[in-house]
Amino acid sequence: MSENRKNIWISLGASVTGASHTRKEPPIPNQDAYKEQRGELHQIEEKVNDKTEIKIKITPTVVAVSDGHGSEKYIRSDCGSLFAVDTICLLATSMFRDLPNPEIRIRVSEIDTVAEQIKVQFVNMWKNGVDNHSKSHQLNEVELLFLEKKFAEGKLSEEVCTTIKKDFEIVSNIEDVKNNPPSRVAYGCTFLAAIAYEDVVLILQHGDGDIIGLYPNGEIKELIAPNPKNFANETSSLCRVKNPAEIQHAVLVGTEIPILITLSTDGVKNSFNDLNSDIEKFYNIPVVLKNSLFKNSCDTKIVATELSSLLTKMATHGSGDDVTLGVLFDESKIQAEVEQSAQTASVQESEPIVVESDVKDNSNNIDAKIGEDEM
Repeated sequence: MSENRKNIWISLGASVTGASHTRKEPPIPNQDAYKEQRGELHQIEEKVNDKTEIKIKITPTVVAVSDGHGSEKYIRSDCGSLFAVDTICLLATSMFRDLPNPEIRIRVSEIDTVAEQIKVQFVNMWKNGVDNHSKSHQLNEVELLFLEKKFAEGKLSEEVCTTIKKDFEIVSNIEDVKNNPPSRVAYGCTFLAAIAYEDVVLILQHGDGDIIGLYPNGEIKELIAPNPKNFANETSSLCRVKNPAEIQHAVLVGTEIPILITLSTDGVKNSFNDLNSDIEKFYNIPVVLKNSLFKNSCDTKIVATELSSLLTKMATHGSGDDVTLGVLFDESKIQAEVEQSAQTASVQESEPIVVESDVKDNSNNIDAKIGEDEM
């Protein structure tokens, strides 16, 4: 990487299937999806005044997390979440390609424009991906039996079952599709994404989950304001988006940019016993991760392994739900702290992420104690 780059954005993350899903017969696959795409430097040739010049272009670093709803009617939500993370990573690279080089100041208005374009294309591409998948992968015998069973148990209405089956019918008449668009309910999911391009970060979110920023001074902030539509077990869903503007976004520049950002599905926060008393422990996770990166000299393999261990405990003894957490951090700033510390004192030997579990009779609870010095 170029030495004159101000920000070096690095990503890592992990996703673990919840115990409530693995105990099912047959086991339910992980409904969450995680994808990261690290930025790269590319040399391209451009014609300037009849001369060929070599210019450096930078692709953004992207972290994307999606949570498939997973309940009875969302029988393909694991596919929906995969489409979501794949689509946003693809779009981020293509949409940021034409932005100015980082040496040229990028205005917030430019990123806002890009954000609105991404949202429109993202919704269209996700819907098209879901529609193509439903037509090329008809409901199989297991899925049909599942719908019939849930209808018999009273967990799905006849209307919902009919709607789901209709989505998988192959319709040749385009007008019929326009007049009766598919519900896509089987693929319902949420999504969260952070896109870092040098000294600009774009945050996107639809549905529940949390995007938290940790700043150099230790301040911790939610980077997207909570949506009142996401309450208790109710959440916005990509399968119900009518207007791309429903997707929330925020543009961070200058001092608004954290040193580290976490993106997590709701299963992570729900792994804490009492959100009134334990909420500080949840918000301390970015601090724990930052300390681990510091003590491991930003070795993402070590930190990702520790993160996976932490999430496994949450998935097993916490919410019981699938748990996924992605991390985007500014390696240049954390590495600068490491180098400064090395000059003044030896860095203490690293300790793994520790979660002390007080498991109750109900295995869906965990008293997760995450302290600043537990790394």
